[in-house]
Amino acid sequence: MTRCTPATTGLDEDSKAHMNLSGLLPFLKDQPAFKDLLRGHTPAPQKLYAAARALVIAGVATEGTGPVLVVTGTAEQAEKWVEQIELFLPPTQGPLLVSRYADPDSLPFERIPWTGRTRQLRLTALAALQQKANRPSVVVSSARALMQKTLPARMFR
Repeated sequence: MTRCTPATTGLDEDSKAHMNLSGLLPFLKDQPAFKDLLRGHTPAPQKLYAAARALVIAGVATEGTGPVLVVTGTAEQAEKWVEQIELFLPPTQGPLLVSRYADPDSLPFERIPWTGRTRQLRLTALAALQQKANRPSVVVSSARALMQKTLPARMFR
């Protein structure tokens, strides 16, 4: 059995960074099961293949009326989800479609200030959740990041 690697496929790192699979969205939107999901006629799909989950989330984000929140178990999984979902969203929809709600740099009982990058990621994600623009947005967070207290909602309005 031959393994496919970037060297054998002819794709370099730069080519992979610009890969976009948003052309699959029209096929997804034609599926009756997806239309039922958008109308709320079916519960969230529990038996969805892992490879199709990012595509379905991108489809819900582009067809839905508000932002989509994806919750993962770990920060590493959240980073992977951001990369996967970005592959399926159209690049012309505007900047920063997928935001990551970053985990705090410290444990809840520690009094260590967060880095500027962590604060920036968290504020960007919170702003994306409150945006009313007509562009899709997805916020990906780990469960630990959601449990950490942050600024009250009235501070963002």
